[in-house]
Amino acid sequence: MKLSKVEEQELKDWLRELDRFGIHFSHKIIAGYANDILEARNSSDTVGHTWIRKFMHQFPELKTVPSEKKDVLQNTAERDPVWLDRLFQILDIARNPPYNVKHWNMANMDEKGFLMGVP
Repeated sequence: MKLSKVEEQELKDWLRELDRFGIHFSHKIIAGYANDILEARNSSDTVGHTWIRKFMHQFPELKTVPSEKKDVLQNTAERDPVWLDRLFQILDIARNPPYNVKHWNMANMDEKGFLMGVP
């Protein structure tokens, strides 16, 4: 059994919310999150390439970014004052209702850099 319609809708809503903040994921990462949902309900099933294609076709408004392109975009954005201004606008949105994200929950760092508010 794959994701239910409700689970797919929740995943889509979450991805759209991240899109509002300018965060786009690769198909591989979206499939990973879908598999995490399946694992959380103790299912041994996993989603594959066919599922991600169907999911993206079902919700064409979702945007994904290839990993290589994302690295280039990130490097460019870090030097763009307009993008940096947008980043601080997004941080203000995250700190206020309805999100009320506290400052100690806002950073995530790995070997490629960091994304604010992404676990």
